Amino acid sequence: MHKESSQTCYKLELRNRILKAAMTEFLHKGVKSVKMDDIANALAISKRTLYEIYSNKEELLLEAVRIHEEVSFFK
Repeated sequence: MHKESSQTCYKLELRNRILKAAMTEFLHKGVKSVKMDDIANALAISKRTLYEIYSNKEELLLEAVRIHEEVSFFK
């Protein structure tokens, strides 16, 4: 059980790191210019790891926009 819990924490932390890196890349380069490679390289993770969390750039972008809207709403 403890192993599953630490695995879940790791995935949540990784998901948050990916979102933060993606938002930074989107803001600096523009959404169209950013490739999944750029995000993986910014985090020094493999594309495979990135795709295990987000299946494509659209899914990642939608999640980033959703979180941005939530944060803006509760300010």
